[in-house]
Amino acid sequence: MKKSQQTFVGIVGFIKGTRSYDYCDHNPQTGGMCGFKSVESLGDHIAYEFGKNFRKKITYEPPQGVDTRGTERGLCPRMYHMFSVLEKDRFEKAVLDALKGKQ
Repeated sequence: MKKSQQTFVGIVGFIKGTRSYDYCDHNPQTGGMCGFKSVESLGDHIAYEFGKNFRKKITYEPPQGVDTRGTERGLCPRMYHMFSVLEKDRFEKAVLDALKGKQ
């Protein structure tokens, strides 16, 4: 699977709006994005969406530049950022814990 076909998992920063950052998953092909308040919530979502092969279906490399899709609907432009080493570790543990609960 090519990186461009993978879902980005990391942090989204909103350039405009009341909240500045969320943990997110973002599909670069469709522009679809889900935001989460915690790494653990994002981990639960990824476990449900991708299952045990989640590492093959995600990337930690953020899309470059500013994402302005949806601005005509009043959405905020956004930028994507990588997890820190600690956030990445917490995320992967959350996914694995959620997968254990599904068995």
